[in-house]
Amino acid sequence: MNEKLRVIDTGLLSAAENIAWDRALMEARQNELIPDTIRFLRFTPSALVGYHQSVKDEIRVDYCKVNGIEINRRVTGGGAIYFDEGQLGWELIFKRSSLPHLKTMWNVSKSICESAASALRGLGVNAHFRPRNDIEVYGKKISGTGGAFEKDVVLFQGTLLVDFNIEHLIRALRIPVEKLADKELLSAKERVASLSDLLGVPPPMETIKSMLANEFSSLFGKPLGVEQPTENEKKLYRGYLKETAGREWIEPAGFAQSGNVKQIHAFSKSKGGLLHLTGRFDVPKGRLKQILVTGDVFVTPKRLLYDMENALKDTKVERVISELTDFLDGYEFEGVELSEQDFISAVGKLIEKYENMKHGLEVYDVNSIETRGAALGEISGKAEVLLLPYCAKPLDCKHRNADSCEECGKCTVGEAYTMAKEAGMRVISINNYENLVGVLENEKKMGTKAFIGACCSAFFKKRHKAFVDSGMPCAIVDIDDTTCYELNEESIAYLGRFQRQTNLKIDVLKKVIDIRNKRRHFKNSAKV
Repeated sequence: MNEKLRVIDTGLLSAAENIAWDRALMEARQNELIPDTIRFLRFTPSALVGYHQSVKDEIRVDYCKVNGIEINRRVTGGGAIYFDEGQLGWELIFKRSSLPHLKTMWNVSKSICESAASALRGLGVNAHFRPRNDIEVYGKKISGTGGAFEKDVVLFQGTLLVDFNIEHLIRALRIPVEKLADKELLSAKERVASLSDLLGVPPPMETIKSMLANEFSSLFGKPLGVEQPTENEKKLYRGYLKETAGREWIEPAGFAQSGNVKQIHAFSKSKGGLLHLTGRFDVPKGRLKQILVTGDVFVTPKRLLYDMENALKDTKVERVISELTDFLDGYEFEGVELSEQDFISAVGKLIEKYENMKHGLEVYDVNSIETRGAALGEISGKAEVLLLPYCAKPLDCKHRNADSCEECGKCTVGEAYTMAKEAGMRVISINNYENLVGVLENEKKMGTKAFIGACCSAFFKKRHKAFVDSGMPCAIVDIDDTTCYELNEESIAYLGRFQRQTNLKIDVLKKVIDIRNKRRHFKNSAKV
């Protein structure tokens, strides 16, 4: 067998073609048809799921179809990735025995990534390995890696961001962002870096390949030998291509959309600012797959948020807070009025929302409910009063700015009044911000244990202090339709003069009140 580390370059290919080459090379190495090999590759625009993932759970299929982005499945595990002409792929196909001094696959992975990082440093960027499988520059990901194993053959591959389409990456994959707004796109872009970003003009592809190949040559202790793929490899490749281009490979029957992956949003406000969190949860497995943390906080090093996200990737839900605590205990950072506990509280809110699904709520429901002061079940069980906004009443209703309702059936407020009264709750219509403050002060004096309310999420965030100062736990259900905040009419709404009608999320509100009724029924039954 050739004692050289063979180098081949298959050029720019489709996803199906590149995946077929992966399978062909693994089989060829297993059968001793080829030596240990480096392959360089490039993709036409493609969205690739990891081997064990569902396409529809991980990729925005409609966006890919409209924008000519091919969808396929890798032979390696890990998460979904976006690939295009602006990225360089590199792969090592080798026998496990070729690196005898590395006793575990963790050591193999770490050593390969460190070799790739060393090559990038030779190109003028300060790249380093970031466990578990990324290469970073100043906290920003520049290369992701993954591996597959068949018997004693390893396929280890990486993607290097040379220059790429960040918008396609974020919109093609189900990156945990809420609305794909420009601000969120910018936030996601801040987590990655390309050679073009870092150097202005990236080095020629051939230079990049040469640097990587030389570092891998040193790792394996073998000289390089540039060759062309053999006829045996090409034959294997053509055979696998029929399979990797087929629907059964891309989305096997057992990998159909499961609906198991749920995306949940939460926020947490502290003296240091507002933190927004989005988590993707694999519900049956009870795992937090991925988390995105953004906010208007001031912290150094800035990469803290990125490192936190990486530390919590694919973590069992019950372990998230302890893993975060361990991570923060060993991480030196400075924040402007921001402490470890603020991050723990913020992530805790996200986990709390996930746990709310145990009440029979769907993702839409938990994302429509904000709580303060206690968990949803406890708040609902104690709630004595329902607060409703005037803006959900018709503009021509004589009760629009009054604490009253005829329950005529012409708006969602009437439905809410009826539900609350049937549950034995008092109902109060809130006519403006000062009215809300007064009502909360009065309820606190009366000894109200908790309350349920309805208002837009923007108002709850903006006026969060009023809810905190009340000292009463509360569950707030978001409202539908265009709000005063979206129309930049907050000052008018503050005075109770907003001239549009919104609608309550009546189905979600009903579920919250039902939780209250069930808990009270259970409590009364227990007494008997």
